[in-house]
Amino acid sequence: MNYINAERPDEYLRSVRRELSRDGQKVKTVKLSEGKLTVDANCQT
Repeated sequence: MNYINAERPDEYLRSVRRELSRDGQKVKTVKLSEGKLTVDANCQT
């Protein structure tokens, strides 16, 4: 379980994007709003 560091959300979002990219996903957007993390990606299985 990853917890968001509220003081540095941008860094957390970058790490999320990195993790997904390493899994071969095409990440379009990763954003945090009102405490909700939204990831928009083209998932290829």
